[in-house]
Amino acid sequence: MDKESLRKRLEEHALANGFKLNSNEKLLSVLLEGLLRTDGFCPCRVPSNDPEVIKRFTCPCIAHKAEIEAIGHCHCFLFVQ
Repeated sequence: MDKESLRKRLEEHALANGFKLNSNEKLLSVLLEGLLRTDGFCPCRVPSNDPEVIKRFTCPCIAHKAEIEAIGHCHCFLFVQ
């Protein structure tokens, strides 16, 4: 997957769930590059080979919706209200 395809997929996810991608293009670019480099594993989390950890922190991670609801953004600031 390339950066623009990933961005489009994540934008669609955000729109479908009532939030959006961070509008800071520089930060967004770094986050997308990190996701591509880690095969979709949240670039802000410690990498792991544990399948359960990978499942929990593959973007969009299991906690992103609750984090957005509670604090207005996910852990890495990829998704915001």
